[in-house]
Amino acid sequence: MALQWRLQRERERKREAESDWRREEVNEGEREEAVREKRKQSEQKIMGGGNEKDDLSVFSRIPPSSPGHLDWIRLGKNTLK
Repeated sequence: MALQWRLQRERERKREAESDWRREEVNEGEREEAVREKRKQSEQKIMGGGNEKDDLSVFSRIPPSSPGHLDWIRLGKNTLK
């Protein structure tokens, strides 16, 4: 009797451990996907969403008197090709 109870309890523990492991695996996958999505959004934000009009508006906001103005224009021309 005690042996059966022990075996049953051991099976339950294995099942719980396996379900916990699966749950962690799913959470980890969701986390990885969320990180990828966040990275993708931040890249789009940095690049102006890939919209050329937005890129040009960024360059037009840089005053010509600023030291990096020509660098930004060169960068913009290269990215818009």
